[in-house]
Amino acid sequence: DVLDELAADLRAGRREHFALTVGLMLPHAPFVARKEDFDRFAGRVGLAERRAPANGHPHPWLSEWSGHRDIIDVTDEEERRARTAYYALVFSMDRMIGRLLDRLDALGLRDDTLVVYTSDHGEQIGEHGLWWKHTFYEDSVRVPLIMALPGSLPEGQRRDQVVNLIDVTATMLEATGAPPLTNGDGVSFWRLAQDDAVPWQNLTYSEYCQGSRFDWGIPGTTQARMVRFGRYKLNYYHRMPPQLFDLQDDPDEMNDLADARHHAAVRAQLVREALRGWDPDEIEARIEQRIADKAILRDWANQVEPPSTHLWPMRADHNRLDT
Repeated sequence: DVLDELAADLRAGRREHFALTVGLMLPHAPFVARKEDFDRFAGRVGLAERRAPANGHPHPWLSEWSGHRDIIDVTDEEERRARTAYYALVFSMDRMIGRLLDRLDALGLRDDTLVVYTSDHGEQIGEHGLWWKHTFYEDSVRVPLIMALPGSLPEGQRRDQVVNLIDVTATMLEATGAPPLTNGDGVSFWRLAQDDAVPWQNLTYSEYCQGSRFDWGIPGTTQARMVRFGRYKLNYYHRMPPQLFDLQDDPDEMNDLADARHHAAVRAQLVREALRGWDPDEIEARIEQRIADKAILRDWANQVEPPSTHLWPMRADHNRLDT
């Protein structure tokens, strides 16, 4: 309906451009799919392929996370069912995206509309014995990014360079001829998308921080940061040993090189990069202060009139797609 309204405004000259963001919740836990979509993949999705690391010892933070989230003793039947439902949810999302693209075609907007598809995080779906996000394994931290604009972007090409979600906004602004954001952190990769030979620094970050009273987190606090630089990825866990992976030789991240003597220089370089402008002790203190501030706000809100009625109850039937 919104696309129809925008197309009518364009035809009538009431607007020259439009920008539309569509947020889809799929695929997302809990993995509850339509029966027909689940049946499409039933028997076709096997168990996760990557299990214990090469040295047989999982990282202590990941071990603590798995135990706290009760995902250590997942049966084969549970894993197959969950993974099958995940694929079914991806299929359902593809169908939704198809409706949008078909409508752009029908309205004659496809040829001069930049379409960007991406996601906020991945999903472990049993790989490395893990579920959900919260980790720095590629299954969780790496996200899809597909862009299309006929006549401006080459079709059917891939880029191996490393970019970040914060770069997407800067890229869209350059693509549409808009000025860059003031004080924006993102770097436009629009020219890289057009030409693979454009110089680019393959450096990016991700982080996961939590305070001491987070319902979904492990007991205690977590200040963790990932640095990806070219072929190497370092996962920094405050007060715990890091992880180091060579994604070129070990794309499945099974061989942790953090203690390997011949990678000591790479480890030191990436630890320095992880801590550059990022103080985990300061971040922890700020989060704890915010927890205390929120407790004051919560107590205040419970005392004032009128009582808040804008509450969203979470019921099991909200997870259904066929109602």
